[in-house]
Amino acid sequence: EPITFCEEAFVSHYRSGAMRQFLQNATQLQLFKQFIDGRLDLLNSGEGFSDVFEEEISMGEYAGSDKLYHQWLSTVRKGSGAILNTVKTKANPAMKTVYK
Repeated sequence: EPITFCEEAFVSHYRSGAMRQFLQNATQLQLFKQFIDGRLDLLNSGEGFSDVFEEEISMGEYAGSDKLYHQWLSTVRKGSGAILNTVKTKANPAMKTVYK
């Protein structure tokens, strides 16, 4: 039986409404779909894969530790929110001058 990706299960795994909304939006992105489709193609062909993404996930202090990985992932999520807020803050004044 082929390995598949279930968007609904992926999104519903999280309790936070904000995270669910983020994941719903992310799963609609072409780049995300290409990434998942590429992984599924490799897994279903029996080839497996080893690339920069996998190396980063399994490297260093996070190797073999789901707990540490989830802590790292949580930190990345929190940091990405700050980045988005910074972009919004800097973009708003620029957009106001465009309309003037």
